Amino acid sequence: MGNYLKVKLWADMPSNPDNIPGGRVAEVVPIQDGEPVVPPWRKLTREEFQSLNGRKSAERKELGAYIRARAYELETGGMTIGGVKIATGRDDQAMLSGAVNYLTLNPTVRIDWQGEDGTFTTLGKAQVEAVASAVGAHVQAHFTRRKQLLQALAHTADSELGNFRATITQFWEE
Repeated sequence: MGNYLKVKLWADMPSNPDNIPGGRVAEVVPIQDGEPVVPPWRKLTREEFQSLNGRKSAERKELGAYIRARAYELETGGMTIGGVKIATGRDDQAMLSGAVNYLTLNPTVRIDWQGEDGTFTTLGKAQVEAVASAVGAHVQAHFTRRKQLLQALAHTADSELGNFRATITQFWEE
């Protein structure tokens, strides 16, 4: 066998019943150096094929990591409720969950809660539950967006990965 491969991507296939992303390799066949290659096949050297696979795989991993990091940053970056800045870091979420549990067991108690700016507010069960619900919705929205973007990335052809970062930025800003 020679140094060449003929490669067919899912984007080049006449049908794709399993909806495999178009940029993924469907078939690879070693060929002789002088053997002709006609569409839908593409002729690549082994080095080109390895470079294409490695480069796109690394780019895809980097974009996935960027999606996860951006979702985490936005999830834990806080939110504003009624003009008040609410911390939404993981520790803050846990403290809020603990407060809801405590007030569920002690519904007539009022608690002192320290805001992100350091000031204290006395809150009852209904107020804490309202804040916890809003924070939960905020967190869930970022998990949902993360899931949607990772699914979109999985279905993005390798040839379109270069444009995908703009999709991520636009998606978060909607």
